[in-house]
Amino acid sequence: MSGAATRRSPAPPVPDWAPTEDFASLKWLSPADGAFAHARTGRRRIGFVRQASYVAIDIVLVCLGAIAVYAVRFSLASILDIEAAPVGLLIRHAYTQPYLAFLMLYVALIVMACTSQHLYHTSRELTALSESVTVGKAVGLATALLVLFIFISGNKEISRLVVASAGVVNVGALAGWRYSKRLYVLRRARRGEGTSRTLIIGAGKLGQTLATWLSNNQNLGYTVCGFLDAHPNGDARVLGSINDLRKVALEQFVDQVFVTQPAEPELVKTIWVEARRLRLSLHIVPDIYDGLGWRAPMRSIGGFPSIELHGQPIPALGLAVKRVVDVGRGVPRP
Repeated sequence: MSGAATRRSPAPPVPDWAPTEDFASLKWLSPADGAFAHARTGRRRIGFVRQASYVAIDIVLVCLGAIAVYAVRFSLASILDIEAAPVGLLIRHAYTQPYLAFLMLYVALIVMACTSQHLYHTSRELTALSESVTVGKAVGLATALLVLFIFISGNKEISRLVVASAGVVNVGALAGWRYSKRLYVLRRARRGEGTSRTLIIGAGKLGQTLATWLSNNQNLGYTVCGFLDAHPNGDARVLGSINDLRKVALEQFVDQVFVTQPAEPELVKTIWVEARRLRLSLHIVPDIYDGLGWRAPMRSIGGFPSIELHGQPIPALGLAVKRVVDVGRGVPRP
């Protein structure tokens, strides 16, 4: 094994893709297509507004939680005095102490931590428990950074009990409202509201498995309205052949198209053209070696999509031993 085995040559530049002549001749492929550009801009605007509203909810909840913890700490348990302090005294105390400045810092830290954990555009495939654990990680990181800032500033007037209590409250509040949102979305999906009507091309094993998965996981937001298949197998959900894509899509008010059957490149191009004309989202679900590609991570290497079926990195101890052997053989460092 030589040191050259670990060298990685830089990836060659990937040229910009250009449609072939038969596709380029179609006027609607132009980036200046007004309807398509308007729809895409509208989706981006809606997504931005949704994420901004999520951030605003987090900020309001963090502030309310901090105010509640502060009030409890200094009105009910101030120096073992159970008597409630006047509201005006609490407000004056908050202004004279650096609590307000550290609260603003805490809010910013929580928003940045939630952003780093992708909590403002959470995948519907994430379970409620996984999302709550991610919220705990984000709030825990923000709280730890706040404690570090307080320690570095040398401030001894900030109650560590208030900071720790605020962290616990924020985990419950931020995870709680996300769980409530999840229940609301699921209820709407069960009523058929806010879902994408889906047409699956290919009624074989992969297509049936995909339809079952989408139907059993309504939180994903898909409603399967049927299949298209060149060889009908008696399934009542097969609505026609691939040539009936336009007719079936218009009749069933389809939003999304999934291609699951092995198809010739020319057939996929034809489906792509028709889906683009109808403004439908098109997804290709490859059936790789009898299901080996299911749940495999999709990556982009140099602009090329790649499905990782198996990854086995060399252990750190193995790399160290290899380097010692390379040094003994006089192999230069890569």
